Amino acid sequence: QSGSADNPDSLRAMFDLVEGLDLVWIELAGGCHQTFALGFCPTLDKDLGFHLVETYALAFARRHLLGDEDPRTIGITEGEIDLDPAATVRRR
Repeated sequence: QSGSADNPDSLRAMFDLVEGLDLVWIELAGGCHQTFALGFCPTLDKDLGFHLVETYALAFARRHLLGDEDPRTIGITEGEIDLDPAATVRRR
């Protein structure tokens, strides 16, 4: 996960170099490092940021730790379900 305020070009370059792994990258428009930690980033609504981070993290844990194969859980982790226009999900 990253935010558009976190120099996403260098992060995209790393993402593009990865091969042979099932990799998912979630970028939050207006998000910054604190969006994923303390929740305050002046360029993204705090409540929206928390909601998106918590939803993606919970779906990831449910799928990969608990073996949850519910279509909604899979859709969130695969990027097939759009939670908000602020979130962009990429897969390799």
